Amino acid sequence: MSPAITIGIIGYDLSDELLRTLESLKQVPDDCEVVIQISQCDPRQLEDFVEQARSGLNISNVRALQPGDSGIYNAMNRIRSSATGRYLWYLNAGDDMHPARSLPEVTSLLTEQTCYGFRSEQLFAQDVYLRPRAAETDPSFARIGHQSTIYVADAFRAHAFNERLPVSADLEFNHACFGQTGMRYVPMTLSRFRLGGVSNRFRMSDLGLFRGESFRLRCGIFAKACLRLLVGQRLMYRILAYGKYDHRVVTSDR
Repeated sequence: MSPAITIGIIGYDLSDELLRTLESLKQVPDDCEVVIQISQCDPRQLEDFVEQARSGLNISNVRALQPGDSGIYNAMNRIRSSATGRYLWYLNAGDDMHPARSLPEVTSLLTEQTCYGFRSEQLFAQDVYLRPRAAETDPSFARIGHQSTIYVADAFRAHAFNERLPVSADLEFNHACFGQTGMRYVPMTLSRFRLGGVSNRFRMSDLGLFRGESFRLRCGIFAKACLRLLVGQRLMYRILAYGKYDHRVVTSDR
């Protein structure tokens, strides 16, 4: 019988961020598999890392694909092609399963032949942005990030990430998958990840990475990069989140 879910974890190297992502899964039940795709590392070190995950983190069903670096969407396609689970969930190194969740709880919700969308926490300094808003009972797929999307096998095996789109391939993939099987929205926070990556830090120096995107998206990226120069990164996120995400500030105990 195939695993209930394949958790695909993508990292650049064998970093502490990769380890933290694995640790966030807590105990991984036998009916789940974890597939790791690393861009570059010594194969023997990768083998040792997998053995450490099996014994130290109590992940019995874990394997790693051969190291290779042709971009993040190539890595996601390789995991997608090798996944044997009935569902597929991607986490990048540094992303976490939310500490309030457990894998048995998550897999118990996967009862239909459809993709599932959940809420996620986006973190920046002491700011937490909950996506999508709690007020949205039927959010569009664009409001669901891939860290909080679980794809059903019928959808992810039928589609590939368009690697010619350097930034929005995950949105295109969601659109294709949700269009084929639909999406069931579960208003529960599944994951958390940190803002500041290429697709959301909006620096002028990154504009060249958006060359293959649509004109509308490039205009939006340019406008956000200008906003970041005017008000700074933290205030920029707060402005962009207004009306779209639930925002709260976590105060330090010190």
